[in-house]
Amino acid sequence: MHEGLDVQREIHSVVEQELGDTVLVHDACQLKAFAVCHFGSGTEAGAGTAYVKFGAVHPGPDARSISTAC
Repeated sequence: MHEGLDVQREIHSVVEQELGDTVLVHDACQLKAFAVCHFGSGTEAGAGTAYVKFGAVHPGPDARSISTAC
């Protein structure tokens, strides 16, 4: 996505604490977008809601794909 961008710690934290998941959007060749999301009661999102804690998307015509995926 961006040289030096490293959100591994955040991704692992969400998984380990069972706060949500990571959404990946890709084509056949590369990652286009991703989001680290909280969902469910006991999280910042709350019941019935998804909250994007961190999201990144390559600019261009597919930029809206991350909101559709979430």
